[in-house]
Amino acid sequence: MTSRLAHERGTTLIETLVLSFAVLAVTMPLLLIAVRFTEATDIATDEARAVALWFARHGEMPEGDRRSEIDVVVDGETVRVSSLLDVDLIGIGGSKIRTTVSAQFEMPISPYRSSR
Repeated sequence: MTSRLAHERGTTLIETLVLSFAVLAVTMPLLLIAVRFTEATDIATDEARAVALWFARHGEMPEGDRRSEIDVVVDGETVRVSSLLDVDLIGIGGSKIRTTVSAQFEMPISPYRSSR
């Protein structure tokens, strides 16, 4: 009787481990997608804000490397910066998904431009 009980416990343990691995295999890619998408959104937003602030103060594009594609539009007394960033995501089963994240930032143009 004790042998049968130990065998059932072992079988239950193996079933639990297999089920846990299956849940982990499905959940991890979804968590990675959420993290990478959030990171890309933050990068695009930060770059749009930085370019808008610099352009509003200095009247020109800042120097330096950017990870996103930047588009600047001056509309009267406002500068509008759009940022597009391509991000590669890993889908369920290891498939690659490529999507674009966008962000916009508007800033009033400073009447006192920096001479720098």
